[in-house]
Amino acid sequence: THIACRYCSARTRLSKMGLFRKIKQLPLFAMVFTYVFLASALIISTLCVLLVVIWPVSKNLYRRISSWLVYTVFAQFAWVTIEWAGMKLHAFGEKEAYDHLGRESCLVILNHRGELDWLAGFTIAARYNFMHTMRALAKRSVLYVPGFGQLLWVLEFPFLSRNFAKDEVMIKRASEEYKEYPFPIQICIFCEGTRFTEAKYERGVQYAKEKGLKELKHHLIPRTKGFAIIAQYCKLNGTNIYISRL
Repeated sequence: THIACRYCSARTRLSKMGLFRKIKQLPLFAMVFTYVFLASALIISTLCVLLVVIWPVSKNLYRRISSWLVYTVFAQFAWVTIEWAGMKLHAFGEKEAYDHLGRESCLVILNHRGELDWLAGFTIAARYNFMHTMRALAKRSVLYVPGFGQLLWVLEFPFLSRNFAKDEVMIKRASEEYKEYPFPIQICIFCEGTRFTEAKYERGVQYAKEKGLKELKHHLIPRTKGFAIIAQYCKLNGTNIYISRL
């Protein structure tokens, strides 16, 4: 199933007031939002660590509690993006696909256009109420981002180092853990593995020519090894696969 998303700037009723728009652009508010996020992320991650005593008794209970706790932090991104920044996300696709989003386990394949793609993902997840059950394959460097990385660790995100020998173990381990979850989960993966740039695109075209692959017009050549492992998990568990383009 294909889903297409498009971000565009949108003025809210409040932002039409010129003075209010200028006030919102002050660095002070960016500092306040950053502080609130870091403080809440630290509090929630600490609370999740303290609650790990529940793990030996019931893994599923801990997963339910920690997922909703982390949601209270991640929801801040969706609010800032939609309500404060006045951004609008246009979603296109089959109605049936959107009817099932958040209600069933699935694999969501995403393209990687820029640094803020994850905001689009959070916005869709908030809109269709699966932000607390969304999981993804993340770069290991993200683990060390203050606040954000620790929350992903709490949610059992697999952190990849782009060393397939190590990453294969991490992905398979995560796949086995996801089978135990008491609620549907949505696994998101950027198959291109990196952000789109013209230089990377040209290298991809050259690689496709050398390997006899189809040259893509708007995407980078996908990295298939990690996807193949996750796809096998989906096949064995009857999980649907959605393709989303931004």
